[in-house]
Amino acid sequence: MRYDIIINLDYASYRHEELHPLFQLLQRSMQEAGFVMDGRRFTIDLPPEQAQARARDVIDTLEQQYQQQGRTLYPYIRECYGFEPEHVANLLLPPTGDIDVQELAGIEGVELIELLRRH
Repeated sequence: MRYDIIINLDYASYRHEELHPLFQLLQRSMQEAGFVMDGRRFTIDLPPEQAQARARDVIDTLEQQYQQQGRTLYPYIRECYGFEPEHVANLLLPPTGDIDVQELAGIEGVELIELLRRH
């Protein structure tokens, strides 16, 4: 089961120059923990509870590193949430109720489909 994590930093309160190295560190740490970057999402093939625990471990480990430097990581994180990608609706596409799937006949051994708007 695929699971996605989004980590948004607080660019409204902090300068890009401050947050960019932090995001690079988060990205590297999440990838080392088994997540793959997919656009802005960190994705992994694990059940939700395991994916969430792994992401929390990454953030907690980085927080401990920040505390050793006399700082804290959490104020820089605006949002951190996870979700199952099958529940995501791409609002740049027409609503799924407006799409018909039709098979095109005539090519043996090849199945083609065409997405058409319902009228």
